[in-house]
Amino acid sequence: DRRQRQMCIETGNLLGWIDQIENPQLHKAVSSLSTEKKILLTLRYQYQKTQQEVSKIMHIGQQAVSKSERGILKEIKKFFK
Repeated sequence: DRRQRQMCIETGNLLGWIDQIENPQLHKAVSSLSTEKKILLTLRYQYQKTQQEVSKIMHIGQQAVSKSERGILKEIKKFFK
């Protein structure tokens, strides 16, 4: 699918903010996430998209976005314990 290929091409630019994280623990935590989780995080917090907007972009339900987001935040918190 052309749209997926384009997303893959742009992923490098999309996720560039991760390399700019100055806190070593946070950088390690975010870097350890899957690409899909990094994209979700990027859309929600870098681009300030709503869960509904993210669900449309990623072709998943809004509840799936909410559940993934909670899981991502739990994963990140583990690096700070």
